[in-house]
Amino acid sequence: MKAVVMAGGEGSRLRPLTVQRPKPMVPVANKPILAHIVELLRRHQFTDIRATLHYLGDDIRSHFADGAEFGVRISYSVEESPMGTAGSVKLCEEFVGQEPFLVISGDALTDIDLAAATAFHKQRGALATLVLTRVENPLEYGIVVTDDEGRIQRFLEKPSWGEVFSDTVNSGIYILEPEVLRYIEPGRAVDFSQDVFPVLLKKKAPLFGFVSSGYWCDVGNIGAYRMAHDHVLEGLVQVDVDGRRINDVWMGRDVVIDATAEIRGPAIIGDNCRIGPGARILGYTVLGSNCIVEEQATIQRSIVWHGVFVGRGAHVSGAILGQQVAVDRGCVIGEGAVVGDRSVLRQGAKVAPQVKVWPNKVVEAGARVNMSVIWGSAWHESLFRDRGVSGLTNVEMTPEFAVRLAAAFGTYLGKGTVVTTSRDEHPASRMILRSLIVGFLTVGTSVQDLRSTPLTIARRAVPVLGAAGGVHVRVDPRDPSSTLVELLDHRGINVHRSAERKIESLFFREEFRRTPAEEVGRLDFPARVLESYTEAFFDFIDAPRIARRRFKIVVDYAYGRLSMVVPGLLARLGCEVIALHPYPDPRRAPRSREDRARMLVELGQAVAMLGADLGALIDDDGERLFLVDEQGRTVSEEILLALMTRIALEGRPSGSTVGVPVSAPSIVDQIAAERGAQVLRTKHEARALMHLAAAHRDNMVIAGNTQGGFIFPAFHPTQDALVALARVLMALADGGRLSELVAQVPDFYLQEQAIECPWEYKGRVMRLLAREAGTAREAEYIDGIKMFYDRGWVLALPDASEPVFHLIAEGKSRSDVEELIGRYATRIQELQKKGA
Repeated sequence: MKAVVMAGGEGSRLRPLTVQRPKPMVPVANKPILAHIVELLRRHQFTDIRATLHYLGDDIRSHFADGAEFGVRISYSVEESPMGTAGSVKLCEEFVGQEPFLVISGDALTDIDLAAATAFHKQRGALATLVLTRVENPLEYGIVVTDDEGRIQRFLEKPSWGEVFSDTVNSGIYILEPEVLRYIEPGRAVDFSQDVFPVLLKKKAPLFGFVSSGYWCDVGNIGAYRMAHDHVLEGLVQVDVDGRRINDVWMGRDVVIDATAEIRGPAIIGDNCRIGPGARILGYTVLGSNCIVEEQATIQRSIVWHGVFVGRGAHVSGAILGQQVAVDRGCVIGEGAVVGDRSVLRQGAKVAPQVKVWPNKVVEAGARVNMSVIWGSAWHESLFRDRGVSGLTNVEMTPEFAVRLAAAFGTYLGKGTVVTTSRDEHPASRMILRSLIVGFLTVGTSVQDLRSTPLTIARRAVPVLGAAGGVHVRVDPRDPSSTLVELLDHRGINVHRSAERKIESLFFREEFRRTPAEEVGRLDFPARVLESYTEAFFDFIDAPRIARRRFKIVVDYAYGRLSMVVPGLLARLGCEVIALHPYPDPRRAPRSREDRARMLVELGQAVAMLGADLGALIDDDGERLFLVDEQGRTVSEEILLALMTRIALEGRPSGSTVGVPVSAPSIVDQIAAERGAQVLRTKHEARALMHLAAAHRDNMVIAGNTQGGFIFPAFHPTQDALVALARVLMALADGGRLSELVAQVPDFYLQEQAIECPWEYKGRVMRLLAREAGTAREAEYIDGIKMFYDRGWVLALPDASEPVFHLIAEGKSRSDVEELIGRYATRIQELQKKGA
């Protein structure tokens, strides 16, 4: 008798195990499920087999070939589109011929006596015999009711408990006469249990059910997959397990086990496995072939596919690891977790119970994964980057992620607190913001939603509204495919690193405060936020003085939200404004220095052509200002910092302070010293500059960097391009020109270069650079390593988000700068190769 094996299943409920393989190729006891079916068929003399293929069928064809290696003959029928159980068998009509034949699923584990079922079929003179089995929970299966002779009386597909009249279900194994195929319409999807058998039943055809006492398990989900392994190890299903059995452990060929390792059955250890000193393989564990378990590692009640590496001291409990997964030393994988093929868990990573990691993912060292990683390439050690929390939109930064992030932040802020929420114009930002609002409300944090509001205005609204913190959502300025969420403290400044660590801990441990219904947070929409900002703006500047000059300005809004605010304010300053890119579109905003340089060239052309007094580019949601003089020439960021420092200190009493990052040029110190002011330096990031400005708000007149960010602490300790532009206009109000102010800044030479450096080498490079810093006249460690020499200084700064070092150097001449940059660029490349 011939057999048709249905092997086209996709196995969606078994993902991520079936993301890159068809369901019949998922291994049970180190063999594909389909291999167990082929062995069952051979034992019962079914040696002529046709396999129906659809999803990733080439994997099955390449593994089984013509079947000779398995003692059978296998041919294949390929479905271009799913044809259903009956439709796929209809395609095999020529193969089965005029004799009875067997149909069996290729993705269920069974040892049912097929010979007995065949004899029953012949004895009853059946047109079709369904092999039935009894299950504890029949809700997911098709119930079949038979009489005492085995004739089928009734079918019931996936009943409710109120409809359960039997525990006898359809196993998907059939013995059929070829006449059955006449009831299958060719060329369309047809199912045996839903379409063909009910028709035969109505026609009172001889339709019988053979109730088997053998084992049968539909390996349809992760739980059933685990249970099937337990049953194999307990001997409840009769299948062939490769290897030599020693007590209750099956041992493959060429296995090497250290004398101090502990092996406790029941267990299966595949060919060529290596078990290290002190390692523990505990009961109900299956190791595939070519696995390496290093010293002191523990694996218990887990299914480990072939080629897996488990590092020293790692602990895997009740998990499933796909093929060629790498688990580095000290990792912990919890009960019910599934890690897909070729994923890498780096040192100390932890995967929480029930979490699923899809194939080819990288979990960074020390990371705690407590939600499934489906898309994206990596799960990072830290939630936060230099600007906030960023992730690929609707891939890493999902609504579910946002709810949990807000719940963690709200829990950190405390019961009954209020936060502000704001966003840019992008639809994805709106989606994420609404999810954040839900997260806050669930933990009892009330929300003042500012909706679409420029970041500079949203920052100032936090203390004005008396909020404990805030969040702002926007397209990540560095990556238009990502969404950035910035968490703000009670002053509107990005939260401190120490706060980030606490929020991160709450997020990963899921220690969110839960509130009863009466304590759920409130959602309100505050009024007059823009009016409040406008009043403070005009209180801070000398508007009449600017208005008397009647400036003509070209403003490039860089597709930012501030384009909806600035025209009205500049009009009140008596300015004639020509606008470029004057509408919000986060998708078109500049993303790189190159984008911005191109826009500045266009801005300069417009200024020169129109005879304007200057041009201003307002970037990064209103936080950064770049200028073009009246001749259309771009003012470099370094010179602009020096110029803004000079403007801010003009007329100020001695004893004032100026804040700059460690990377700022020394010309700032010179300008400050000439005016009796002190310079305070901080870390390179914008957040550090804001915290410095807030800490010295009483006497700090300006804080700025070489990326166009300027803070006037007396107005607010956050970057604000509009306030900075107004201060420039005040400096020019008495008739001066921007080019003349620029010309008064002494010459200086500053250069920056990025040097690639893999993450794993950054620590080594920093350690060796610090050791060599003694050759410099002086070294400073505010952020990175800044080394001073007679003719200049060089700063080696590892990037917080990218695998690069930033080299920033200043010298007395261009050649001095180039020499310093070149020397340390070469040195960083050498130190990457240097041993400890």
